[in-house]
Amino acid sequence: MALLLQQHIQQIHAHLAPIDLDNIARPALFLKRLPRKIPMLKLVLALLALATENTLCLERVATLIGQAAGTSYSKQAFHKRLRQSIEALLARLALCLFSTLDRRTNWMEALGPFGSVLLHDSTVQALPAHLASIFPGSSNQSGATQAAVKVQLVIDLKNGHLHHLSLSSFRRNDQAAAPDLLDMV
Repeated sequence: MALLLQQHIQQIHAHLAPIDLDNIARPALFLKRLPRKIPMLKLVLALLALATENTLCLERVATLIGQAAGTSYSKQAFHKRLRQSIEALLARLALCLFSTLDRRTNWMEALGPFGSVLLHDSTVQALPAHLASIFPGSSNQSGATQAAVKVQLVIDLKNGHLHHLSLSSFRRNDQAAAPDLLDMV
C-alpha cells in the first residue's frame, strides 16, 4: 500500500512540477512572501497524500508536511495557516488541475454549443470529534454525534472558472445545497 501511494505521489509530482504554485497561492492570499521553510509544491503534495486517510489531526498533517519538505514542522505552525485562504488555495489548485485536461478530446467538442457547463459536486471528510458542535455529522448507535464537513464545489468545466466553494455540516445534504446554484444559473 505504501509503495502504491509513493507511486501516485510521484505521478502527481510530475503533473504539479510545471505549475507555478506560488502564483496560485498568492491571489488566494495563502502565500504572502517567499516560502522560507516549506515550498508550495511540497505542501500541496503532502496535502494530496493525506487525502487517502480516514481521519486527520493537526499533528499528523504537520508531520507529513515536514516529511515531504525534509524538515520539522509543528502542528502549531500548520494551525496558523488554517484560515479561509487555504480554501481559496485548494479551489484555485483544483481549477488549475481541471484546466490542464486535454481540451482537444471529444468530450470538450461536445460542450462546444454551450457557453458554460457547471459541475456541482460535494465530498465529505470526517473531522475530530471535538468539532461536532461546528460541523455535526451523523450520530452513532449510542447517540454520540460524529463530526464531518461537507465541501460543495461548482466549477465551469468549459471555461475553468470556480463558481462556488463552501464548507458546511454533513447534515446539509446535496438537495439542500441545490438552491445555491440558482444565482449561478
